[in-house]
Amino acid sequence: MLSAVISWFIRNPIAVNLLMLFLIIGGGLSALSINKQLMPDEFNQKITINVEYPGASPADVKLGVTDKIELAIQGLAGAEQVIGISRREHSEVTVIVNSDFDVDTVLNRVKLQVDAIQTLPGDIDRPVISHHEPTHPVMYLALYGDLTQTQLKKLAQDVYLELLQLPEVQYVAAETGQDFEVSIEVDRDALSQYGISMEYVAGRINEHSLNQSAGFLKNSQGNTSLRIEGQAYAASDYAAIPIINTREGVNVTLGDISRVKDGFEELVFFSTFDGRPSRIMMISATPQQDISSVSAAVREYIAEKQDKLPEGTHLSAWIDFTYYVDGRIDMMLDNMFSGALLVLLVLSLFLRPVVAFWVMVGVPVSYLGTMMLLPLDSVNVTINIISMFAFILVLGIVVDDAIVISDSVYQRCNKQGYHHDNVLAGVKDVAVPSIFGVLTTVAAFVPLLFISGESSGLFQTIGYVVVFTMFFSLVESKLILPAHLGGIGPEKNPHGLFARFQRGIQQKLDAFIHKRYRNFILRLQPYRGSVLTGFVMFFLVTIGLTTGGHVNWIGEPRVPHDFPSIYVYMEKSASEEMTVETLKTFEQAVKEVDKEIEQLYGAGVIEHTAIVLEDAYSGELFVKLVDDELRPINTFEIAAMWRKVLPQMPGLKEYLIKETLEDDEDRDLRLHVIGEQGELLTAASTALTRELAQQAAVYDVTSSLSHGEEEIRLAVTELGRSLGLTPEMLVAQISHAIYGLEVQRILRDNFEVKVMLRYPQAYRHDINEIHSLRIRLPDGAEALFADVARIDFEYAPTELRSDNGRSNVVVMASIDSNQIDPESYGEQIEEEIFPEFARRYPGIEFRLEGDIKEQRGRLSRQMVNALLSLFAIFALLAIPLKSYKQPLIVMSVIPFSLVGAIWGHLFLGMGMSLMSVFGIVATIGVVVNDSLLLLAAVNHRRDARGGLELGDVADAACSRFRAVVLTSLTTFVGLLPLMFETDLQAHMIIPMAVSLAFGVLFCTFVTLVMIPVILSRPAEVTDPAIMQSPA
Repeated sequence: MLSAVISWFIRNPIAVNLLMLFLIIGGGLSALSINKQLMPDEFNQKITINVEYPGASPADVKLGVTDKIELAIQGLAGAEQVIGISRREHSEVTVIVNSDFDVDTVLNRVKLQVDAIQTLPGDIDRPVISHHEPTHPVMYLALYGDLTQTQLKKLAQDVYLELLQLPEVQYVAAETGQDFEVSIEVDRDALSQYGISMEYVAGRINEHSLNQSAGFLKNSQGNTSLRIEGQAYAASDYAAIPIINTREGVNVTLGDISRVKDGFEELVFFSTFDGRPSRIMMISATPQQDISSVSAAVREYIAEKQDKLPEGTHLSAWIDFTYYVDGRIDMMLDNMFSGALLVLLVLSLFLRPVVAFWVMVGVPVSYLGTMMLLPLDSVNVTINIISMFAFILVLGIVVDDAIVISDSVYQRCNKQGYHHDNVLAGVKDVAVPSIFGVLTTVAAFVPLLFISGESSGLFQTIGYVVVFTMFFSLVESKLILPAHLGGIGPEKNPHGLFARFQRGIQQKLDAFIHKRYRNFILRLQPYRGSVLTGFVMFFLVTIGLTTGGHVNWIGEPRVPHDFPSIYVYMEKSASEEMTVETLKTFEQAVKEVDKEIEQLYGAGVIEHTAIVLEDAYSGELFVKLVDDELRPINTFEIAAMWRKVLPQMPGLKEYLIKETLEDDEDRDLRLHVIGEQGELLTAASTALTRELAQQAAVYDVTSSLSHGEEEIRLAVTELGRSLGLTPEMLVAQISHAIYGLEVQRILRDNFEVKVMLRYPQAYRHDINEIHSLRIRLPDGAEALFADVARIDFEYAPTELRSDNGRSNVVVMASIDSNQIDPESYGEQIEEEIFPEFARRYPGIEFRLEGDIKEQRGRLSRQMVNALLSLFAIFALLAIPLKSYKQPLIVMSVIPFSLVGAIWGHLFLGMGMSLMSVFGIVATIGVVVNDSLLLLAAVNHRRDARGGLELGDVADAACSRFRAVVLTSLTTFVGLLPLMFETDLQAHMIIPMAVSLAFGVLFCTFVTLVMIPVILSRPAEVTDPAIMQSPA
C-alpha cells in the first residue's frame, strides 16, 4: 500500500507540485493570521478573594474575614492550597487550584462557599472573587507634566476611558492615585452645643441629599414620572444642608457646624516619571489578540492625543513590548536562516547541489504545513520565542529524514541509473525504518502535550510544533521529495570544477568508510565486552561530573530584564515621607551609577526612570534601559553596581532588585516557616532570614515577617459599664470620629466620590485628643472618654499570613548559580538547616518552595512522561523490527544522549537546566532513528541471504555511515548560530540547543561504533578474508 502511494506520486509530478503549493500558500496565509507574543500563555491556576474591611486592624481582618473564608474553602475539591493574607482594612485569600481540575468549576464552587458564609461582619464590602485570564503586556504609558493633582487625575481618567474605547484595546491598568472625596469635618463642640450626634448629622445629610423617584402619574396623555432631584454634588451643596432648627428659630446648616472640603481622600500617593508628576498605565492584550496590532492602535492614539494635551504635558509610550517581541523573534529567525544556510552548505559537500536543494525545500514546506495547524482553537499556538526555537530544534531532524531518503535514492540511482523504478526502490529501502524513526521522535514529544499547570503552555508549544512538523516532514519526504528526485536525471556537467571537488570528497569519504572505518569495526568485534564496558564506564564518569558539581543544575537560566526595578519595603514605624525620600535617594543613586558607566564605557544605560508609591510603606523604582544593542554592559552587571551604592536609609526594612524576567514569586528559594502566631514563629523566621543572608552566594533575602507597629487598644472602664456603655458602642463612636462615617457615594464626572463625615484632622492625629472626646451614653447623656474608657498600647503585626489555615512567614532569596549549585544548596537546606532549626524551634514546621521545588516537581513529572515515551519508542521499534530484543539494542544509545549533553555544557561552561532536558529528549529521536537505520540495513542483508555472513554487520554499517554522519552533522551545524548567540535573551533556550547538538554528535560515534560491535558475531573475526573491503 505504501509503495503504491509513493509510486503514484513519483509518476504524477503535477499532483506533487500542487500538494507542495497548497502547503506553502496555506501555511503562508495562516502565518499572517497567527498572533505574536513574547512567550506562550501561562495558565493561571489561582483564584483570589479580596474583601475590604474599612477601619479594621490586621487581627480583626484575620478573625472576622480571612479565617472564615479559609474555613469555608478548606477541603473543597480542587483546592490544593489556600493562602490567606490579612492587612489593615484588607483581606486576600488565594486558592491554588490543582492542575487536574478545571479552574472555572472550582471558581464556581468557591463563590458558592463564600456566599454561604453568614457570619462575615456587616460593614465589609462585598467579596470580590476572581480568576484572571492570562494577558500579555503590550505597552507602558506615562502621562506626565507640571499639573496639579486634580488636573492630572482628570486628564488621566480621560486618557483611560479613551483608550478603552479603541476597538483593539481591551485591558488598561491605570494608577488611579488618590480618589476624590468630600470631607465633612464636623466641630465636636458644636455637636455638644446642639445635643446631636454624628449619626444624627449623617441622617440629615441623607434626608436632604438624594435623587429619588416617587412613582408615575397616570393620565390620558400617558404616564408622567414623579421625581425629586436634590442630590448634593459640590462642597457648597453639602454646606447648605439644614441640620437643625434651634428654639430661637435659627436654621443651622452643615456649613455652620463643620468644614466641608472637596478634595482627595487621606491616602498617600506619589508617582513621578523622569522626576515630574505622572500617572502610569499599562496596556495588555488577551491571548486572542496580536500585540503588534494593539500597539499600533495605541501609538496612533498617542500621536493624535499629544496635540490636544495642555502645554508642557506629555503622553509617552516609554516601554513597548512589541520592540522586544519583534527583536527576539527576528533573532530566532536569523538563527534559523543561518542554521539552514550552514546545513545547505554541508549537504552540498556530500550530495549533488540540486539534491541538497530539494532536501532543504522540505524544511519550509514542513514549517508552513505546521503553520496551517497552529491557529486551530484546540491548539492555539502563537508566534513567540519558544515556538520559534521549536522550529530551530526540529530543523536538523526534518533535514535528517530527507537526507536518509535522498542518500538512499542517490546511491541506488548512481549504481543503476536515474529512473522512476530506481527512485522508488531507493525510497523503499529506507521507508519503513525512516517512518518509524520519525514516529519515535514524535513519541518522545507527545507527552509534552499533556503537561498541566501554569507553565504548561511553554511545554505544549514545543510539543505541538515538533509533532506537527514531523508529520509534514513525513508527507514531504515520502511523497514530495521522491518525485523531485526522480526528475533530476544524471549530472549534466560531471567534469565541472565543483563536480570534481565534490567527487574528490566522495572518493576520500568512500575510502575512509570501506577501509579505515570497516577495519576499525572488525578489529573491535573480538572485544565486544570490553567495548561495551568502556562505553558504560564513560557514561558513569560523565554522570560523576554532575554529582561532583562540575556541571551544575541551575533549574531555569536567568533571563535579564530590559527594564529592571527596585522594590522598597519600609518598616511600619516609617512615615510616608521617609518612603518617598528613600525612593528619591535610590533614583539619584542609580543615576550616579549611570554617570559612572558613561565615564567608563562612553555611553550611559538609563533612558527613563519612574517612581510609584504603592502605599505608605512600599514603593517601586522603574528603570527603563536603553536598547540592548546600545548597552556596554548587561542588566546583571548594572544591578551589581546598584547594590554597591544603594544606601541604608532610615526606616528601610529591605529592598529587592528585579533584574530578571521571572515573576516576583519565582525566586530560587521560597522557604515557609509555619506554626502558631507568636514569638516562636517570629524568632524562627528571623533566624532563618539571618542564616540565608550570611551565605555569600545568596542575595536579595526578603521576609514577609511583619515586625508590627504600635496599636492602641480600647477598653470600657467599670464606670462606663455601670453607665450602660458597651464595647460595641464605644468602638463605633471612636471609629466614626477618627476613621469617619461614610455618608454617601456619588458619581461625579465619571468618578465615584465618597462623602465622609469625621472630626477635624487635628483631633484625629493626636492621641491626647482621644481622651477629651465626649462619648454618648445609652440614655443620651455624654461623658468624657477618659471617664468611661481607657487606652492601652501594644505592638501588633501589620500583616498576618496563613497557609491552609496555619500561620506562616515566607522567606525568599535568590542564588548566584555561578558560585553554588541551587539544587545542592536546596538539599543542604532540607538536610542540614531545617533539622537544626526544627530542634531549636519545636512546633515550627519548615518547608522548601520556590523554583528549586518547582523544578523538582517538573522533573518528576518528566520522569513519568519519559517512561511512557520509552515504552512508546520500544513499541514503535518492535513493530518494524519484529523483535523484542533488537529494540533494546537500538535504545541502548539513548543514555549516551545525556553524555553528549553534559560534555557540551561543560565544554561551553554552562549549567544544565530544564531546557537542557528538552534538548536531550530531541536527541533521543535523532539517535534512535540513526540506530534503527543501521539495524534495518543489517536485517536487510540477513533476510536477503537467509542469515548473516562474515563481515555483513560491518558492511551494513558502512552502507549507512554517510546517512548517519550527515544527519548528525546537519543537526549540529544547524544549531551552531544559536549556541553562540550573544543576546542574553537567548540564554533561556541555548541549553536546549547545546544538549541536542552535542548529544547528537556524541551519539553518532556510539551508533557507528558500539551498535555494530554489539550486533557482530565472534565467529566473524576468525577469517582474515573479511578484513578486505568487498568489491
